[in-house]
Amino acid sequence: MSVQHECLYFVAFSGDTKTTKPPTPELVAILSPFVVAFLLLLASPLLTRKVQNFVVAQISRDTEAYLKNYPADQRDNILREIPPPLKVPDICDHLGYMADAVQIFPYGLLPVVGGLFAIVSSISTAVALVIFIASIVVMLVLDSWTLAGSTSSYAARNFFGYTPVICVGLVGNALAILAIMVLG
Repeated sequence: MSVQHECLYFVAFSGDTKTTKPPTPELVAILSPFVVAFLLLLASPLLTRKVQNFVVAQISRDTEAYLKNYPADQRDNILREIPPPLKVPDICDHLGYMADAVQIFPYGLLPVVGGLFAIVSSISTAVALVIFIASIVVMLVLDSWTLAGSTSSYAARNFFGYTPVICVGLVGNALAILAIMVLG
């Protein structure tokens, strides 16, 4: 059975176990970095939200402790004097931005490793090279684009916790999996 047929089996099990074979360990090894990256990217908004919730709780505790040093009638004025970039919603935006900025390379390295696995396997060399080179280029472009913009404009592009970096990673890994399974 060719790698392409094994991939198609991997996508849609025919139910006829006499004529189809399970995917080879080689195919599983080739696809695993892309699948792991995809799953990590799916979980990323939840992990970022966990950190944001922790930071918000810590800011609330610190604010209460700080305000205890002032008379009750002055506390509202003190809270109004906090500049917008130091308020909780903006801090949460900064945390989401920072999470993506530092995760671009770790998330991007999994597809690079997958591309290397594909190059040395029985997968089409052209497909493997395209995945390998595209992974590196996308990683570098995303890093430059993310760091060149402002935190507030980046946070405005958030869709249910899925930022542009996460969306590009999800689509890129899904396309790599599909390319290996169909064209490999």
